Amino acid sequence: MLASIGLIQLPVHLANYKERGVLRRFRASSISGTTIFGSQTIVSLVVAVVGAIGVMTIGFTAYNVQAPHDWLGVILMFLLGLCCFVAIGVLLGALLPNSRRQQGAGLILYLVMMLLGGAGPPREVLSKPLQITGDITPLRHVVTMIQDPWLGLGYNLNAMLIVAGSL
Repeated sequence: MLASIGLIQLPVHLANYKERGVLRRFRASSISGTTIFGSQTIVSLVVAVVGAIGVMTIGFTAYNVQAPHDWLGVILMFLLGLCCFVAIGVLLGALLPNSRRQQGAGLILYLVMMLLGGAGPPREVLSKPLQITGDITPLRHVVTMIQDPWLGLGYNLNAMLIVAGSL
């Protein structure tokens, strides 16, 4: 969910703003770029939190998922992961000229990260080159970062540093 918000929803929205001249009108009305990107970050945060609550509610009630061992750790790692993908989304939205290109690039990045980064098939069923490719994606480290406190394995400092470094 974090990856879809950061790689698809946010950049397409920002590129759409750029295409339609909304950013230029905001600039003319003295609204700073920081305000615009900050507001989009807050919207992404709200969408991610509502989505996560929905997924956890369904998981707890329908699938008997065990509650996290460390709620605070899971929440903090979730927020760090969200910041990582929002930063990537803002970068994609700023670099790519239109929403069609951004959507194509975002979908490709999302599918590669999802399939190889640990949110799709288990890492163990992937070949060694695919495991190595998955290890360089931010999603792999976000998944590890959130899983470890959920399962009571503590905090993975390497994953946290890699994700924080991609901000």
